[in-house]
Amino acid sequence: MRVGDSDDLVFQYNDHSGRKCSATAKASKESWSGNITVDGDTYSAEVPRQIDITVMQGSTEMLTATVKTNYVKNSSLEVTVNTKAANLEVNTTLNADNSSVNTATSFAVNGSVIVAAVGKVSGSNLCKQDYIQDLIENEDSDGLYKLFSNAIATADVLGRIQVKGELSNLKDIVEAMDFDDWSKEEADNGAKALNKYLKGTFYLNGASKERGTIEWQSYLDYYDDWSWNGESYHYEEWYVEPLLKFKDGTTYSIDSYFGNGKFASVENIFENLVDSYEALWK
Repeated sequence: MRVGDSDDLVFQYNDHSGRKCSATAKASKESWSGNITVDGDTYSAEVPRQIDITVMQGSTEMLTATVKTNYVKNSSLEVTVNTKAANLEVNTTLNADNSSVNTATSFAVNGSVIVAAVGKVSGSNLCKQDYIQDLIENEDSDGLYKLFSNAIATADVLGRIQVKGELSNLKDIVEAMDFDDWSKEEADNGAKALNKYLKGTFYLNGASKERGTIEWQSYLDYYDDWSWNGESYHYEEWYVEPLLKFKDGTTYSIDSYFGNGKFASVENIFENLVDSYEALWK
C-alpha cells in the first residue's frame, strides 16, 4: 500500500503467531533508465539508484537492506547490496565493464568477518546489452560462452583456510556438469572437466605457503535397492565434490577434513548461526 503522499511501498501482514509485520521499500529520487527488446517489442523502465528495504516485526527491526545500482548502456554496471539481519551482515559489490566483472562479498557476525571472497571474470562485450540480447534471442550458446575468457577468485574462511581458483573454459565445464545424476560415468566426466579447467590451491591460517590443491571427484550421494516380482532393482544419485589434496599426497573431502576437529570452531559457528537465524522467524 502507499502511505500518504509518499512513494514508499509498504506491505503489511501478520506472521504465524498473529504479530503485525511490515516490509517497506523506499526508492531514491535519482534513477537510471533501461530498456529491453523482447520479440520485437521494446520495454523501458526507470530504475532507482538506491532502494532501502526494512522488515519490521511489531516494533522490532528484523532486516534492513540497501541496494544501489547504476547502469550505462553498453558500457558499465555497478551494484552494491548491504543486508543486515540481527547480528548477521552480508555486503556485496559488483563492478562491470566490457572487459571484466569484479565482485567482492563478505559475511560477518557481530562485526567479525566470517567469510570473504573476491572474484574477477575477464572477457569481451560483457556490458553490450544489444549484442548479448541478440545472442540470447538467437540461442547462440557458443557466442555467449565466447564472452568469457577466464575467471579468478579467492575466498577466506575465518582466516583459517584460504582458497584460490582459476577457471579457463566455462563452456566445457557447464556442459560436463549438466549430467544425469544417476550416471556415475557422467559424474566422472564432470569431475574430469573441473580438474582440467578449474585449477585451485589452498592455504592455511593466512600463510603464503601453498599447502595443496583443490581436486574433484564423483561421489555416491544416495543408493537404494529393492525387489519386485522376483526382479532386483537399484537406484543411485551421483554428484561431484571438491577434495583437499595436500603436498604429501594426503587427500580429504571437505566434509571429512572439516569434520575431523581441525575446524570444529568454524563448524560450530555456522551451526549456531543457522539455529539463531531460524529462531528469529519462529
